[in-house]
Amino acid sequence: MDFIRGHKRVLQIFFYGLIFVLLGYFIRHELQGIDWQLFRQSLGEKTLWVQLGLLVTGLLGFSVNGLYDLNATRDYPLTAPTLDILKIGWISQAFNEFIDFGGLTGGTLRANFYKKAGLPAESALQLSVMNWAASFLGLVFLIFLALPLAWGRNLGWPLVLALIFTLYLPAFLLADRLPWVQGLFDRFQLQQISWRKKWGYVGVSILDWSAALSYFLFVMAIFNPNFAWTDGLLIYVFSIVVGLFSFVPGGVGAFDVTVLLLMQKAGYETANVLAALVVLRVCYYIIPWALASTYVLGRWYREKTEDFHLTFWSDVLVKGLALVMFIAGALLVSTALAPELFDRVRFLNHLVPRLFEQVSAFITLIVGIVTLLLSLGINARVRRVYQAAMGLLPLGAVLCLVRGFSYREALVVMAIWILLYANRRQFIRASVPLTRRNIVVASLLTLLVLGVTSVAVAWHILRLKGELVITINLVHLMLSVLIVVGLALLLLFSQSKKLRFQRPQPEEVDAYLALVDQYGGTEYSHLVRLYDKQIFFGPDREAALLYRSVGRNMLVLGDPVGQAEAFDGLLQAFASYAHDSGMRLAYYEVSPRYLDNFCNMGYLTVKIGEAAIIPLEDFTFEGKKNRNRRQIRNAMEKAGLRFEVLSPPHAPATLAELKGFSDAWLEGRSEMAYSLGAFQEDYLQTSPIFVLRSDERIEAFANLMPISSESVSIDLMRFRGDTVDNVMQMLLLQILSWAKAEGYQSFDLGMAPLANVGDQTYSRSRDRVIRLVYEYGNRVYGFKGLRAYKDKFRPHWENRYLIYAEASALPQILLGLYEAVNHSYKKKEK
Repeated sequence: MDFIRGHKRVLQIFFYGLIFVLLGYFIRHELQGIDWQLFRQSLGEKTLWVQLGLLVTGLLGFSVNGLYDLNATRDYPLTAPTLDILKIGWISQAFNEFIDFGGLTGGTLRANFYKKAGLPAESALQLSVMNWAASFLGLVFLIFLALPLAWGRNLGWPLVLALIFTLYLPAFLLADRLPWVQGLFDRFQLQQISWRKKWGYVGVSILDWSAALSYFLFVMAIFNPNFAWTDGLLIYVFSIVVGLFSFVPGGVGAFDVTVLLLMQKAGYETANVLAALVVLRVCYYIIPWALASTYVLGRWYREKTEDFHLTFWSDVLVKGLALVMFIAGALLVSTALAPELFDRVRFLNHLVPRLFEQVSAFITLIVGIVTLLLSLGINARVRRVYQAAMGLLPLGAVLCLVRGFSYREALVVMAIWILLYANRRQFIRASVPLTRRNIVVASLLTLLVLGVTSVAVAWHILRLKGELVITINLVHLMLSVLIVVGLALLLLFSQSKKLRFQRPQPEEVDAYLALVDQYGGTEYSHLVRLYDKQIFFGPDREAALLYRSVGRNMLVLGDPVGQAEAFDGLLQAFASYAHDSGMRLAYYEVSPRYLDNFCNMGYLTVKIGEAAIIPLEDFTFEGKKNRNRRQIRNAMEKAGLRFEVLSPPHAPATLAELKGFSDAWLEGRSEMAYSLGAFQEDYLQTSPIFVLRSDERIEAFANLMPISSESVSIDLMRFRGDTVDNVMQMLLLQILSWAKAEGYQSFDLGMAPLANVGDQTYSRSRDRVIRLVYEYGNRVYGFKGLRAYKDKFRPHWENRYLIYAEASALPQILLGLYEAVNHSYKKKEK
């Protein structure tokens, strides 16, 4: 027992591996046992309506199997709907009928389904066993119908086996009355089976076997003239009994041989009987099993891939689909340029006019080229390309058949169509990003494929025929290619719906600010009140971020806010949103606090500056080293300026006064945006305003930017052009003193852009370029002066980063940030 516990995992793998090997063996054995040539020949001799009738009636007859589970679950509290219960019954019986290991295959599927639907493992196993056992009850009913017809016929041992099998009905009905069986029920706490349910099983099984018998009689009557139903009833019943007592899984072989012998004995032709048996096994056993297998595998695949659209394996899958799409296009182009290389279905040559064949060759070439190009869109997960492929591939398959090619080419194309359809959830993007690289790749791909295909086709034709024969007019070909390439590129790169800025709703802003109140914010959280950035909430709405879309860039401002444990889910969800929209993703001015979350996403980082964080605990006017601060304060008092904190709501007259010298301070420039505030009355009414006031007027002002209960900052800071010197420093010192008195621990003085970036010996070339911008752009933007000014307040410098996903996208992201910051509020978006 200790050995089993210690090697439990290995034994499980071995057991399931053995089961799969056995399943594979029996499936292969069953499929190899079918004479497929006879099947095609037999069906080919019948009309289309007869063929459809054989298929549809077989599926309808088999569908009765779902009723077993409906009867079985009537006394159990399941979470599954009725349709799913019928479905699992149908699927389980399809496996049992095709490859029956004593009900193991279908029973395992049933048990797993019932456990997922809320039943204990013991009850799920009991239902599975009972359904399998009940599936034989209806055969007893058929035996009783057949016994009077067997009178006077020399049936021998099949009759004896049938009589023995009739004991199965009382055994099923009375088995749970035996003491040792009741002991098992009590031991495993199983539910006693009511008489109502038992007779329900009997009724369902009678319907099931009656449907199976009816289909058997229908098939035999189709293939055997003057077929008597009495013969069919006897032969079917006794052949089934022989198959069961042969103990071969599914009765494979024994049933067929017994039917053949008894039909020969009844005077029917062997060839007709064999044809009927093949059709019966395919339509009543193999096709239901194939449908059930497809459903089970598809459901398993969906469950495994539902949460992994952006994972490695999902990317591999999509690239594989793009490859098979490429193959389909190459195949279609080849059939158009060199039909001599492919097998032909000769009788179609007489049905299709020559002119139509030539036109279809031209269309096939066009479809092939478009399919080749669109493989790029499949690789990029573009939804419209997938939809186009869903129409193009069937058209290509039809054209292959119309032009008389072997069905193999059409089957390959349709198999690719099925693969794409099965993975339709992968295609979620609006378009391929319109970059020079993508356009060049698309154009080169087209030219390369045409060139290689043309050379290869010419070489093969010369080798086979000794002369070059191309069925397409070359001038028409080149013109058509140019048109098709243009249309395909339009489909690939055009945006059906461009992402536009949508002003956040007041409820969204309130929800965002509630997270800030509960968990604390960032130096940019207060800017949400400008309504110029959108808000993205995580799946559980416990975390959120601010972002702005600029061109193909989705630019997030600052750190996320909310519950830290929810940040990973938020970043994943936002990455999916950006990916699905075909946007480049970047996070601007990210603090070191959450770098691990971004590194876990595999993002790239670049330092873009340093933020000045002033520890207020150390802030004071006292001491020798703070003499300059005292001088500034004394100069303020000497100039007759006093510091005031204006609480909202602010008087219209006050705002009008501030607006006047704010506009003068701008000197005709537009307000900046994104990471900077703007003079908007609605925005200023949301927080206190600090002012330096003389007797006659307000000389300077700044508005408060709350961050958290421990930290604070300011946004706008503006002053009159004709005021006293050092008025900004006067105001800042008073604000710092006020913040310390209010109990704040730190004051964020904002970022010094590009400070200390790329100044190390082994800095990357990208950082060195940024350093050059810092050094040589200083004359225009005053980077060094800004850092030196903030350094007067003796802050703690904290790095700030730009986080982005694509290495090649950095220049476009920087341009997008420039555009976002310099956006004019006078150009309102509609």
